[in-house]
Amino acid sequence: MRTSCFCLLALTSAVAAPSVAQSVNEHSIWDRTTEYTSRGANLGSAGFVSQGFAFGFTGGLRTLTGVRYTVQDEDAATRERLTVGFAGLDAAGRPDYANVNAYAANFLTPGGSGQRAWIVTHTTLRQNPIKLPVTCEQRHHVWQFQAASWPSDGASVWMSEGATFNSTLLCWQNSEHREIPRTDGLLGQIDEELGWTSVPSSASIPANRSWELVLSFAEPTLQGGAVNAVYNAPGCPNPNQGYAAIDPDFSNIGGGTLARHDDYEWTVMDPTGQVALLYWSTSVLAGGFPTPFGQFFLDLTDPLMQTGPVPMSAFSGGKARMRFNLGPANSPVRVIASEFGAWSAQALIVQPGPKLQLTNLWTMRTKLVPTGWQAGKARQGVPARLSKGAGVRLLILRNDGRGTLTVQAKSGSTNVGPPTTVCERAPARILVPAQANAVEVSSNKTRDTAFAARMF
Repeated sequence: MRTSCFCLLALTSAVAAPSVAQSVNEHSIWDRTTEYTSRGANLGSAGFVSQGFAFGFTGGLRTLTGVRYTVQDEDAATRERLTVGFAGLDAAGRPDYANVNAYAANFLTPGGSGQRAWIVTHTTLRQNPIKLPVTCEQRHHVWQFQAASWPSDGASVWMSEGATFNSTLLCWQNSEHREIPRTDGLLGQIDEELGWTSVPSSASIPANRSWELVLSFAEPTLQGGAVNAVYNAPGCPNPNQGYAAIDPDFSNIGGGTLARHDDYEWTVMDPTGQVALLYWSTSVLAGGFPTPFGQFFLDLTDPLMQTGPVPMSAFSGGKARMRFNLGPANSPVRVIASEFGAWSAQALIVQPGPKLQLTNLWTMRTKLVPTGWQAGKARQGVPARLSKGAGVRLLILRNDGRGTLTVQAKSGSTNVGPPTTVCERAPARILVPAQANAVEVSSNKTRDTAFAARMF
């Protein structure tokens, strides 16, 4: 479904609602390329579009200090009103557009003549930050449009389109396919289902795109990026910090005509940072555990934790980086990393004082269904049941969304031990009691929540 307009403009002015100096602690899952401006499936109707951010790559970010995006008006002589805010998921696992917590309501575009586009920067949030609610699921940044005479008039938001299946497609070969989450073998091109749109007189749907959006936080941020000089050729930023960073391809899983072997880069943003140490894990804790310097989400018992901490580069311009070269195409490191299922990271920053501060969690999926794993789905009232052998004591389960999963060991119909919560786009290592003969996976949503799991 194509509901977008390709008539992008050079920026003619900037509007701030209102504006002060920009915060450096940025977080985004947009790859910094723009293909279209769009109102989603709303066309001329009033409605919503939104960008979802899952717990797996935002856990720990709570204090919003700035928002930046680009809005376009097809006829600037008639000024447009927009409302922007945040929403969680509804009972079905869709963006809850009925309950948007607005941080700017009914603000007007600046006006002018003809087609105009503006960078909109909401930065007085630095003086009056928003405390976002703690959630185990997606939170959505929402734009609400009023009815318009689209496409001759109306407001829209700039966007980068995701990729449809094409095993030969490189980032620079087609202006419409730059997000490049990997093609995952026979499962086809991954659709992240993080960009959403309302549909007049119907339920909202995911749109295969990323809205152009950059958030700023009081907390230091950690951002991932897929490094690939071939696939991220000129015209596409390298590293790619869009959907390719959430689902990279380390070992040519997609079988591209030009084999794809991504490396990876983590970037920390903190204007006061002096030293940054990076920790890795293949599993995380749903709520983390409190420390004097923030919530720590990584699993201390995970074998990958023993490889850290890894020093990142010296800070420059408020940023520190760590680039991991996985080696040549036939490197066993690439195969091993691809079989992780998920790879999570969190950084510890030394600030003046000295003072310690943790970043957010950042999780990427290295393969949808690694060797020996099984894919499953659960919905409210219809749990999935995984049989457990006599010698099995460990379950690895990754929640692919949308919603929160609860894992309960069972002996017949009797619960054995406490339940474990698994947050969206995050993996968990769960010790299964010896007396259990099954594990039940349940969801808090009325529509399917997907997962992948393996028992040892």
